[in-house]
Amino acid sequence: MTLSALTLITPLPFPLELKDGARLTAVGDAVGYFTRLSDEQQEAHYWKLAIWMFNTAVNEPTYLRTATMCLQTALLMDQLLADPHTVADR
Repeated sequence: MTLSALTLITPLPFPLELKDGARLTAVGDAVGYFTRLSDEQQEAHYWKLAIWMFNTAVNEPTYLRTATMCLQTALLMDQLLADPHTVADR
């Protein structure tokens, strides 16, 4: 499968639900989230990896799923990801 170039409206392979009720559903949502990271978060390895993977996906769109998984991991590490059971109950 060949993916075309990513844009800010390219959907993520799966949405990410946050504890604050926000949803990340597109590449632009992830990029916007990255711009709001605190200095401490920006220094954390797992955030650096998530950002690096999204930068990689821009040039190689087949990496978008992996980039989204890295973002999911970073959100989980900072306890920002919603509990999947809570999301399912909505």
